[in-house]
Amino acid sequence: MDKKPIPILVIDDEENILNFISKALRKEGYEPHAFTDVRLATAKLPAIRPQVVISDIVMPHINGFEVLEAVKRNNVDTNLILITAHASLESAISAVRGGALDYLVKPFELDELLVAVRRALGQKRLSTAFPSIEKKTQSMYQMHNLIGTSSKMQEIYKLLEKIAKSDSTVLVVGESGTGKEMVARAIHYNSHRKDKPFVSINCASLPDPLLESELFGHERGSFTGAFTTKLGLLELAKEGTFLLDEVGDMSLAMQSKLLRALQEREIKRVGGIENIPIDVRIISATSKDLRAEIEKKNFREDLFYRINVIPVFLPPLRERKEDIPPLIQHIASLLKEKSGIGKEIEFTPDGLGYLMEYHWPGNIRELENILERLYMLADKKGLSKEDIIKILSSELKSEKSMTQGGTMLIELKNETEHFERKMIEKALEDAGGNKLQAAKLLHCSRQTLQYKVRKYNLD
Repeated sequence: MDKKPIPILVIDDEENILNFISKALRKEGYEPHAFTDVRLATAKLPAIRPQVVISDIVMPHINGFEVLEAVKRNNVDTNLILITAHASLESAISAVRGGALDYLVKPFELDELLVAVRRALGQKRLSTAFPSIEKKTQSMYQMHNLIGTSSKMQEIYKLLEKIAKSDSTVLVVGESGTGKEMVARAIHYNSHRKDKPFVSINCASLPDPLLESELFGHERGSFTGAFTTKLGLLELAKEGTFLLDEVGDMSLAMQSKLLRALQEREIKRVGGIENIPIDVRIISATSKDLRAEIEKKNFREDLFYRINVIPVFLPPLRERKEDIPPLIQHIASLLKEKSGIGKEIEFTPDGLGYLMEYHWPGNIRELENILERLYMLADKKGLSKEDIIKILSSELKSEKSMTQGGTMLIELKNETEHFERKMIEKALEDAGGNKLQAAKLLHCSRQTLQYKVRKYNLD
């Protein structure tokens, strides 16, 4: 299903542990990159571009906390799982507050590791707490770094300036790829909470038991696989900002539990009896029309009013096309910095016009992806319409008019999704509805299959 296996970097100075983890990851369909030399591993970070890093803490030359800093310096959104045979509550708290997603104690169960990996691929954890990186992160999300000169975006910037000064609960609504998390981070890093953690979780990516455990934490022995007591994200985000991404995809049962936590401003860990007070600013984000979801009985009305104190509506890129040229310029400069290649990318008038005509269903995220491909594959600086078509020929159809705006830029998206849906339907049928077995038939993770099943309404 996936075009390329997900790269995961594994670092441990014990060869047997390294082989054990690598073998398990490869069996699950991931692409492990294993290193006993921690210095070589951190040097390879930009080339491998791992989505998850698994690292021992106690190693020669560089310890796991230094690996954590290197990972966050390379990509602030890469999740890291720390493992150690030398467990202590202090080191566990240091790990998670420093930005690690999980902290596993040797010897750990294979299922425990795989659950942590799936969780790492489905969410973002704490923003880094390392001062040098935190300063850079705060700079990235200043209001003047939000790109857009259109009147719609100017109104949003003014609203965000006001919102950032308060502790009011915010609901950010917009299509996928419009920059909802960027807005949430901008609010956080321009508020009085900016020196405290920013925490993000994707409510659509985790089943209820995992989502509950992540939000509220769990006590040791509270369920199969709960080998240690784990602090919840709401607890770890103390005095910071908490983003509930895709909150519209949360089940009704979880909505009820979340509502109670927001009303009482306290949580109970799974299997626990102690009420734990929480002090976080809540920002929710969704691509769904929550009022319509309320009508369909898919979303609680009382929770809607709890999270919709100040709504922020992000317009799709097709409704603010005057922002495309400055966005292109900004993204191109980021690509140059990210790649380390002294390469420039520009567009001739007809090339820019070609991009301006497209309706961008994937919004800014799609623009970023297209520009990255053009940047990496182009052999010259100034790209014309013809150059763009030639470079993207493997992903574009022949020149025809689209129904929206007469654009010439046609993706294979619809045909690909139709084929993908049929394959999933066939696998589920062959597996008798068993999603785990269907995922194995499709050579993808169960989490990926669950996401696709929801996407295509195959439940």
